[in-house]
Amino acid sequence: MNLWSLIYLGLIVSIFGSVLVGPMIYLGIARGVNPLRAVKVGTYLVGAMMLIGVFGIAVLFLSFFGFMWMHILFALLLGLVLQYLLAPYLVLGSARARDPKQSERWLLSELENLKKNVNYSKKVELKIADVDIPNAFAVGNAFKRAIVVHTGLLNVLGREEVRAVLAHELGHIANRDSAYGIATSFIPYAVFMVGITALATAQLIASTASPEEEQDSYDGSTGFAGHFMRGMEIGGMAYDDSGSGSFDDSGFKGMAAILCGCIGALLAGLAGAGIVSALSFSRIREHLADLYSVRATGTTDVLEALRKIEAVISSTKQVSPENAVPSLRNFFYIVPMIYSEIFGFTRYMKWSKPALTHPPLEAREFVVNNFVSRNLRKI
Repeated sequence: MNLWSLIYLGLIVSIFGSVLVGPMIYLGIARGVNPLRAVKVGTYLVGAMMLIGVFGIAVLFLSFFGFMWMHILFALLLGLVLQYLLAPYLVLGSARARDPKQSERWLLSELENLKKNVNYSKKVELKIADVDIPNAFAVGNAFKRAIVVHTGLLNVLGREEVRAVLAHELGHIANRDSAYGIATSFIPYAVFMVGITALATAQLIASTASPEEEQDSYDGSTGFAGHFMRGMEIGGMAYDDSGSGSFDDSGFKGMAAILCGCIGALLAGLAGAGIVSALSFSRIREHLADLYSVRATGTTDVLEALRKIEAVISSTKQVSPENAVPSLRNFFYIVPMIYSEIFGFTRYMKWSKPALTHPPLEAREFVVNNFVSRNLRKI
């Protein structure tokens, strides 16, 4: 088996392995494995599969550039370093995060108490974002760490529930999830953006490839699919009517549209392997942060907070969809059902959502409640 076969095999393993790790974790918990241990092992498994996928994506991506691959690799590494260093500042700036007002300063004392509970001594800033959607998030690197709380969250949750959410976000910081997320997702997303750019270029070329006499009837309103198919049609008629075998201007544009479209689709597809793994890693780390909140607060208030947040967002979508938090559609994936039956986790496949950054509430309740029932005296 040559190198390229191993790379493609690694990408396949990365995709399907990442999707299946979640159900395997839930199955292990249901059969008596300590939830915290199961989640940590799952993190290591997904992390290993993700690295395999990212390596394969990087090698295939660099192979497109021939002798320039070292320059492209340097650009990717430079982008990774810059994103790691600047991400906290860019995120806080885009969220317009501010310091707490006098009426909100109780959050600072709650955060300090939580840090003492878990013996976390590093500095963590607390910021407020004036956003009605109930949410909170953490961002940080080795030099700056911050938790941002939306005002909408303070309007929906009680004080104890807000405290549990703060503990959850502190868990993300203590577990360095922001840094891991940047390190593991940068290359797949960079390759994905290059692929999308190539597809957009194909659309642009195809939209201008129609002969002038056909422009009146071809208004370009069909979107990318129409443009791309038109480009393929023109590429198929690349030779002019004279039979000289030479390309005319439309023929060149059509062939260019086909080339850019195929390259873009290939790159976007390759990036999908790494993105699926990165999202799986993110979902498992959410379980880890939930358990961190339970240990820090000694309660399961994080679950009640999640229920209230989900209820508010769901009602917002029903009343005013354009103002709701956009949610990713479930990614299409195929897993042989006989394979699921062999391992006994068919019932847990519904919790594996390959296109989501967070696991469903039902899965989070399952993990937390099992953790509490097994560690009741320690909480």
